[in-house]
Amino acid sequence: MGYSSYNTVSAKYRSATVYSVQTTEETFTQKHMNPQMDPKGVEFRESRDSETHPNSFPIIIALDQTGSMQQIPDYIVKHSLPNIMEKLFESGIADPQICFMAIGDCCYTEEAPLQVGQFESGDEEMEKWLTSVYLEGRGGGNDHESYPLAWYFAARHTVTDSWEKRQKKGVLITIGDEPCQSILTKEQLEKYIDDGPEKDWTASELLEKVREKWQVFHIHCDGSHYRLSRLNWNKLLGPNLICSKGRDGADIASLLTRIIVDCYK
Repeated sequence: MGYSSYNTVSAKYRSATVYSVQTTEETFTQKHMNPQMDPKGVEFRESRDSETHPNSFPIIIALDQTGSMQQIPDYIVKHSLPNIMEKLFESGIADPQICFMAIGDCCYTEEAPLQVGQFESGDEEMEKWLTSVYLEGRGGGNDHESYPLAWYFAARHTVTDSWEKRQKKGVLITIGDEPCQSILTKEQLEKYIDDGPEKDWTASELLEKVREKWQVFHIHCDGSHYRLSRLNWNKLLGPNLICSKGRDGADIASLLTRIIVDCYK
């Protein structure tokens, strides 16, 4: 995937004339997980070089899709994505390839606690995967979300030319307002990813594993467990925890851009 190119002018036009007048429900129409975003049985999501993009740079943006965070995907598609891409190009990142994921709570019997798009370079393709996210909106009362599912999938089910050819790590950024689930069980991984892992994985173990090929960050948004969440994430990520100033997503574009540009240097 990732063979088309991003047209900033067209993307800004759609943001201003199409998405901006839609409600969240009109933009995100999925009532169940899109089968194309189901990680079950997916061997790999690939970020590859091409004639159009000879130096592909893989980026995973994993969005919390639970009820308290649904405004973030909506804000990104309506206001942020074209500006993010424009800033990346201006900063010298010629061939970014973005894969959108969505994260929920696999401890709370959600249908779709992990949803995974493809790595894309084109504006229409990126928007397709982002708006294909099922905003399930359930979550739970257990004071965490299943962010490590994104780490597990990136560690075990992605292949990138950036790493294989150039030994350059990609960037993986989760965005949410809850603490991180501490353990992914074998049963959960088999249920939601269709893997048969040999053991349970702690968040710390998965973080160490995914960091072999990815630079990992979390953008933490203000929420009901803000202090607890910050302590939890700071223990895991240290300086790679980035705090948003609010819940509306208005500063997410600048935070994403800063992280990605700094990692590319």
